[in-house]
Amino acid sequence: MAAGKYDIYIEQGATFELNITVDSSVDFNDYTARGQIKSSAQDSTPLVSFTFTVVTATQIKVSLTPNQTSGIKTQGKNYQDFALFYYDIELEKTADSSVLRLLNGSVKLSPEVTK
Repeated sequence: MAAGKYDIYIEQGATFELNITVDSSVDFNDYTARGQIKSSAQDSTPLVSFTFTVVTATQIKVSLTPNQTSGIKTQGKNYQDFALFYYDIELEKTADSSVLRLLNGSVKLSPEVTK
């Protein structure tokens, strides 16, 4: 299964949540989810890592707290009224450690004004 492409929009300083539902062939209870935002795909250090909550056997919630979104620095990444970053979300199967990339795409971050 190829990864889905989905660009996300995050408001700096606000809670971010995204519910992801997949077909019934993937049971999130059999996997560990992981995902990061980076300035570029080649960077070795992530800007932030997502938190995951299993909602149902085929749905997870991906989230970031206001503190996490505030901590993403936009300096040097500004394009008009947003900053551009990259992310992906992967699932690692508990039984055999195989990895399935679920989603990837760009992150548009709207800079926080009120602090």
